[in-house]
Amino acid sequence: MRRKALERARDLRLDIEIESTGAEALPFADDSFDVVIASLVFCTIPDFDAALSEMPGY
Repeated sequence: MRRKALERARDLRLDIEIESTGAEALPFADDSFDVVIASLVFCTIPDFDAALSEMPGY
């Protein structure tokens, strides 16, 4: 999916970055994002409590 996302962004001339990191310890400063969208992902994360704690307001 990363490859497809990068190809689509290139086709649309969008400047994006895709990070490869675990959801349990994201490499972003607190309050870097206003919203988090996660769909059908927490069943694949070994420590979903830690991943949820990375989300603002959780």
